Amino acid sequence: MRYIFLFAFALALAWIPRAFADQLVPYGIVGPWSVAAQLTDQGVFEACAIFQDGGGVHPSVSISISQTGYLFRMSKDDWVLPDGDAYGVTVSIDGQTWNGNALTDRSITNAPNGVSMRFPWSANFGPALEHGSRMTIVFSNGRSWFLPLAGSAAAMTRMGRCLSDNMGHNPFAGSPPVPSTTPTNNPFR
Repeated sequence: MRYIFLFAFALALAWIPRAFADQLVPYGIVGPWSVAAQLTDQGVFEACAIFQDGGGVHPSVSISISQTGYLFRMSKDDWVLPDGDAYGVTVSIDGQTWNGNALTDRSITNAPNGVSMRFPWSANFGPALEHGSRMTIVFSNGRSWFLPLAGSAAAMTRMGRCLSDNMGHNPFAGSPPVPSTTPTNNPFR
């Protein structure tokens, strides 16, 4: 049974760009979400993340957590995006909305077919993700995608366990905390 789980987990993470997936420590699958700790090539803890594969039809997404907040990445195999572009985007979760730019910086997206957005702790993206039922992503050209958030609460709980397990390897430990209006949402405090 354990081998079946590991095989299923490996298949769920197979879409992640190679540069992003050098070392992943699985924390399981919760509904459509895969949860993992990300390590550098040297085996140092970098972040914890949840992933959802779009199956080639919809964009795949990953959401990782760091000292400054959340990093949302979205990619699709048939996208070809110039490095350094920025696209206006609105992200909504059950009525709460964030406007910003989706960036194609390959040093962040690790792929020629992805965009990323950052959400600081003060934006309350994490609690909305945890308790929301549906995320809507609308680009300035009118293209939009919907992401069901079923299982996101359990996935976020599992990501919290990933953070707790790796705090001894946390590169952010001892750094001054980033000011936040909602300190309870920051596991690094």
